[in-house]
Amino acid sequence: MATLTTSTTKPETKPETKPEAKPTPTKQEPAHSSAKRVRGPTNIYSKLLPITLAGNKPDSVTFFAKLLPLLRPLHASRSPGPSSLTITGRYDKITNSIWITAGRTILWQQGFFGKGSLSRSEPTWLQRAKNRKLLEVLEDDRYLKLTAEEMTAKRRVERKESKIQKSKLKQLGVTSEPAVASSTVTEEIPRETVKLPPKQKLAQMIPPELALEVEKIEDLEHLQLMNEEAFFLTFGLGCLDVSGEGDEDSVRSSAAPLTIMEMWELFCQASLRGKPDQTIRPDNPFILSYVVYHHFRSLGWVVRSGIKFCADWVLYGSRGPVGGHAEFAVCMIPVYADGRPVEMMEDRTSWRWLGTVNRVCAGVKKTLILVHVIVPNEIESDDLDSPQILAKYIIKEIALKRFIPARMRD
Repeated sequence: MATLTTSTTKPETKPETKPEAKPTPTKQEPAHSSAKRVRGPTNIYSKLLPITLAGNKPDSVTFFAKLLPLLRPLHASRSPGPSSLTITGRYDKITNSIWITAGRTILWQQGFFGKGSLSRSEPTWLQRAKNRKLLEVLEDDRYLKLTAEEMTAKRRVERKESKIQKSKLKQLGVTSEPAVASSTVTEEIPRETVKLPPKQKLAQMIPPELALEVEKIEDLEHLQLMNEEAFFLTFGLGCLDVSGEGDEDSVRSSAAPLTIMEMWELFCQASLRGKPDQTIRPDNPFILSYVVYHHFRSLGWVVRSGIKFCADWVLYGSRGPVGGHAEFAVCMIPVYADGRPVEMMEDRTSWRWLGTVNRVCAGVKKTLILVHVIVPNEIESDDLDSPQILAKYIIKEIALKRFIPARMRD
C-alpha cells in the first residue's frame, strides 16, 4: 500500500534563469554524525546556474531581464558579453558524453553540472594524486586537504577498526560500554585540541625536490556532462559551446560549435544507438529524459543521475551534493495522451518494477516520485526536428511512499 500526492505541470520551453520558488532544503546530516564533513566555504556554491544576469542589484532584475538571455534564435551565434560566460566542450562518441577541460570548476561550483571522469562526482583526481605523493614523507594526513573520496575511505577504515576493537573487548569479557566510551573520548580529546600549524609549516615539512615533483603532476581528469546537462546549458542558458569529434561519423567535422538544431539531432540519434529503428519519434529516449531534467532544473532543483538508486534522476536542494544526500528519486513513466504506454518502457507499468524501485528508494531514505510524461499523439515529423516541440509535453508528478502498517498505525 502507498500514500500518493499528485500534481500536474506543463513545462515551459525554456527555464527561468533564477527560480523564484525555493526548493525544499536537502536533508542535513546530524551534527554528531561521523560522516559529517566540512568541504570549504559554502559561498562558492551560492549560485545555482553558471550565468550572470544584468543589473548590479538583485531587485533591479526585472522579469524581461531574466528572459533576455533565453530569447535568442535557435540558429543564432552567441557573442559573449561582460555579463555572460561561454564554456567550450567536445562531444565524445564512445562515452556518449561531453568532455570539459577548461571551465569545469565553474560548472561544478555553479549548479553541480557533470562529474569528474576519475572521481565519484567533483573532479578531485589531481588533489588525490598530490596527497598520495605527499604521504610518502608525512606521518599522517592531518595537514593535507582531503577530498570527499579520501574522507570517505578514512571513515570506513576507522569504522572497521572500531568494530574490530569492540569485538576484541567483547571476547575479553569487557561489557562496560560507558567505560569504553569514556576511555575513547579521553584518547581523542588531546588530538582535537591540537592547533594546526599554518600552511608555511606544511611547506617546511616537504623536501623541495618532492614539492617540485608534486607540482609537475599532470591533471588527467576532465569533466563529463550528460547529454541532458549539455543541452540544458546550451539551449536553456546559452553558456556552453559543443564541438563534434571531427571524424567522418560526427555531425560536423570542423571544430566550430554545433548549432542547437545539430545538437538536438545528435543527441536524439545517440539515444537510439544499437536499435534497429533509427527514426526520431515523439517517444525518443533523449526527449523524454530531457523533458524531466528541464522541468526540475527550471524549478530550482539540482538534478543528478540516479542510476545507482534504480532511478532516472535524483533531486538535491540548492546546496547540491555538498549539502547532504538527495531527498527525492525520480522515475519517469512515459505514456501517450490516449493512454498507450511507450513500448521501450512498457516494463515500468508492472507492479514488480514498482515494488522493486520503491523498496530500493526506501532503503536509501529517499522519496520516490513517479513522473508521468504525457507524449502528444499527433505530431508532424517536421516538428521533431526542433526542440520547440518540448512545449507540447505534459508532466504529472506522483509522490509515492511505502506504507508499513507496523510503523504507520495512526
